[in-house]
Amino acid sequence: MIKDLGCGVAGLALAAAYYFLADELPRSLLADPTGADGLPKVLAVMLGGLSLLVIIGALRRRASAYQAPEEGWLKHLRSAGMLGLGVAYLVLVGWLGYLPTIVLFILAVALYAGTRPGWRPVAISAVGGVLLWFTFTRLFNIPMPAGTLF
Repeated sequence: MIKDLGCGVAGLALAAAYYFLADELPRSLLADPTGADGLPKVLAVMLGGLSLLVIIGALRRRASAYQAPEEGWLKHLRSAGMLGLGVAYLVLVGWLGYLPTIVLFILAVALYAGTRPGWRPVAISAVGGVLLWFTFTRLFNIPMPAGTLF
């Protein structure tokens, strides 16, 4: 609980500093309505919100629900599994394209983290993938890989 609380407070401080630094970016006459500081400010607000969620979760967690961290080499195997999922994403994104790959990646990470298989993780992965695709391609105009298969 103490580590989560500390990380949440540190994240909140980082978000505040990042926001104020983004506010100091120079404004140009050629800038669009969002400006150069728009995306950094959005990221700072998102980091602050997530940090608040971590703080709230740490404060609500009961001491009896505490689980001892994994010991020894088991935690490294768990990290290697996550790294493997990341590598699989990088390999598949060029072949399948961004949208199907991100949906599969969200589902794989959820199942790897221990979520029970069923229709809910599949639905959440599909909605999350579409929202990420929409955010990058439509809101930010960032082209995502199309893939060779689709």
